[in-house]
Amino acid sequence: MENQLQTTKGAYLTDLQQLDGETLRNFVDPKHQASPQELQTLLAIVKNRNLNPFTKEVYFIKYGNNPAQIVVSKDAFMKRAEQNANYDGFESGVIYEDEKGELKTKKGVILPRKATLIGGWCEVYRKDRSRPVYREVELSAYNTHKNWWQKAPGQMIEKVAIVAAVRDAFSENVGGLYTADEMEQAAPIDVTPRETQEDVKARKMAQIEQQRQEQAQPVQPEPELVEDTEEVEEQPQPQQARYESRSDQQPNFISNEQHDTIMQQINELALITGQATETVANYYLKKYKLNDFHELLVAGFNVVSNDIQTQINNRKG
Repeated sequence: MENQLQTTKGAYLTDLQQLDGETLRNFVDPKHQASPQELQTLLAIVKNRNLNPFTKEVYFIKYGNNPAQIVVSKDAFMKRAEQNANYDGFESGVIYEDEKGELKTKKGVILPRKATLIGGWCEVYRKDRSRPVYREVELSAYNTHKNWWQKAPGQMIEKVAIVAAVRDAFSENVGGLYTADEMEQAAPIDVTPRETQEDVKARKMAQIEQQRQEQAQPVQPEPELVEDTEEVEEQPQPQQARYESRSDQQPNFISNEQHDTIMQQINELALITGQATETVANYYLKKYKLNDFHELLVAGFNVVSNDIQTQINNRKG
């Protein structure tokens, strides 16, 4: 029985479809810096694209309170291309300016003397196309002058060109994915002031007062959850049931477990409707006038959770 339990727990190592959000978070985000929405987005990419986070095929970079950047390794790009039956190889190299000021291309990354590196290029061949996919990338757009960009800029810019060409040539396999080398130059500096618990409570109390003032106002029609699908049945909003706290009392927010329950429901509804997890989450955040589900009061948990579960049950038939 114990061996069977261990096998079940580790099944995600050979079948990524069995990977759960908690295991993924503990591996890629042990400090719990990422938001639940960011983790759910990464989990969806892992399962939909069959990218393995445990072998570093996919991971994300998180800078403070800025949005996480989900990146894929170059090896994962090449692996997906080689698995495509139409893959027929590639050629790549660098673009340089010679001593006469003329732009030239060459295979490989070793430059002639007195040459100035300008960029990289790559041609990817498909068996089902008469012409290769050709891409050029400019060094100045990616060079961070740090680490390997400083030591081997030719090798780095060639890698970026290869990834760009492979992505365009095999969009069905790696479309919409990017490597760390492509994202590194855009890495943001975290200048976002951190909101203290007292700040959160003060902001929520102001929102509670605003809710009381707006209670008598007509309820506006709510947006549809998704476009071009069956209409989402509107559910009653948790009005002031969520805000029963007196103005001189501290608001009682939902626990982490309750928050995780809501995010699991949102992820399930996203999979059923074929929408992005973030789209579904934003719908309910807007519906209940929240910036984050952590701001939901305990009194409103059942209302929101039941609302989402009703949509799940309706779509499951």
